[in-house]
Amino acid sequence: MSAPSNTSRHPSARLAFTILFSTLVLGACDLTETSITEPLPNVVVEAYVRIHPGDNGFVFALIHGSVGVVGANPDGPEALVRVVAESGAEVVLTENPGACFYGPGPDPDPRRCYAARLDPGFARPLDRLVLEVDVVGGGRIEGGTNVPGVFEWAQPGGGDACAVATGEVTLSWTQSENSWAYLADVLVEGLAPGLIALGVDNPSDTADFAGLTVSSADTAISFPEDFRNDDDFPYEQPLNTLMEGGMRPGWVASVYVVAIDRNFTNWVRQGVFNPSGTVRIPSLRGAGTGVFGSSVVLARRIAGSPNGCP
Repeated sequence: MSAPSNTSRHPSARLAFTILFSTLVLGACDLTETSITEPLPNVVVEAYVRIHPGDNGFVFALIHGSVGVVGANPDGPEALVRVVAESGAEVVLTENPGACFYGPGPDPDPRRCYAARLDPGFARPLDRLVLEVDVVGGGRIEGGTNVPGVFEWAQPGGGDACAVATGEVTLSWTQSENSWAYLADVLVEGLAPGLIALGVDNPSDTADFAGLTVSSADTAISFPEDFRNDDDFPYEQPLNTLMEGGMRPGWVASVYVVAIDRNFTNWVRQGVFNPSGTVRIPSLRGAGTGVFGSSVVLARRIAGSPNGCP
């Protein structure tokens, strides 16, 4: 998921997706429980737009499944993929195998990844974007997304890019129009001395934590209490012990909150009464199925001491 002003870093995508898959259990909440009962088309598109207000955005489309007989596309379906903005401007995505990410579990195979950077003026919060995927030999798959609205930090207070806080830190923000949930990601730097003191040899100096709020109006979360680290972290118990007191002097955290739209939320949510797995509500139609979701990113840094933010 560098400083928040450098939006080349994105929130820890795979960890955030894992949090969504395992935590977003909304069958008893505001969303209507829905599942797909008809046979799915062979081609599935999972596409997401990420908007950083005032900076470059990013879009990727992971296309998997097959066209025609099974095994006909050993490298995944080929396609012309483009995103069209309200202004009529369009961006064509190009093949980029390393740009896509997937949720927990193995990546789908066969698959192809298409991606593109978006100029700052291409898409803005609250815009309507349309995805068009013309699959070679398979027809068109299309759909749209309403980008969540811009939102701002409420806590920690102050408008500076770097806030100073120790102990448990409340992160809160204003509500984002069109959002259905919020992902939160915190990358903490400066952990190595504390981990060494707890007996860890040659530890990493950083760790990534992800959290989630499950409605548009749920605009606050506490760090580190409401966050979790990657389950594959090699020294999870010492890290948990170190984090018990919250932010400490000498630590610096890059903090991201990501407002996600209805499509994004519905594709990865879980149903309480769905023993077969994740309930997937598609937002794409045509010669395949899938999702076109969007998100808007809010970022800042938090330091455990006044001179802690470089």
